[in-house]
Amino acid sequence: MINFKELFKVENQNKTINIFKEQINNLSKEEFTKYSNFIDKDGNTLLHHALNNKCFSLADFFFKNKIGTNIINNSGQEVLHTISNGSILKHTVES
Repeated sequence: MINFKELFKVENQNKTINIFKEQINNLSKEEFTKYSNFIDKDGNTLLHHALNNKCFSLADFFFKNKIGTNIINNSGQEVLHTISNGSILKHTVES
């Protein structure tokens, strides 16, 4: 089971990006698809979690690698809905 509290701490995001970079290079296409489409019990993807926890560098990495994109969670939120939150939108526009 993934420990989301540790994985998505802002101070851990560079370490997490490096772990994912290493793992992605070693994954088969089937394994990569499994990670890309991972959803938790609430329907949130890794990208949802990164954005909700303000791990913007990690979210950018997931987005560029198409991990968790275009998936609607159980609350009916797609990643774009999450990005529209004030502070996230401000960060996205400014970066």
